[in-house]
Amino acid sequence: RFFSRHAPILLGAAMSALLMWLALRHVSLAEAVHAAAGARLGWLIPMIAVLLADLAIRALRWRLLLKESAPHAPLGRFFRLEAIGLAVNNVVFLRIGELVRAYLAARELGVPVLTAFASIVVERTMDLAALLAVFGWAATREGSGVPEPYGVLALMASAWLAVFLAALPAC
Repeated sequence: RFFSRHAPILLGAAMSALLMWLALRHVSLAEAVHAAAGARLGWLIPMIAVLLADLAIRALRWRLLLKESAPHAPLGRFFRLEAIGLAVNNVVFLRIGELVRAYLAARELGVPVLTAFASIVVERTMDLAALLAVFGWAATREGSGVPEPYGVLALMASAWLAVFLAALPAC
């Protein structure tokens, strides 16, 4: 009874221990301590603040995308699901964390599975449009080192994606 009740926790701890061992098996403890001693810990607090702000913005965006399907879901739940998805993406290949996040949203928020997956596709498309816009803007600047046609193409692709996303609600 104890094992069946705590199996997910025990399995997760065993998997974490195995992965930590695989990641650290060739690392010298003395070198790691030396490297950590030279770290600037003053940057830790701003980095954590930026990470939390990023997660909060992502959670708010996802909540807005799913407002019809999960109108009363708290922002904290979206924040937690975003954090889980990013954590899984950090240790598993192919951005599997996005699939985990969609599955958990369907299970915990009562959102249809396809709706959860579609919201993530829309999110990734929005991210791509933003990245293309930033790249296109930077590439068209003097001395960017990127041939200008690439910058123009990136801006055009970004505009196309923005129009596509704007037209989605009409579909």
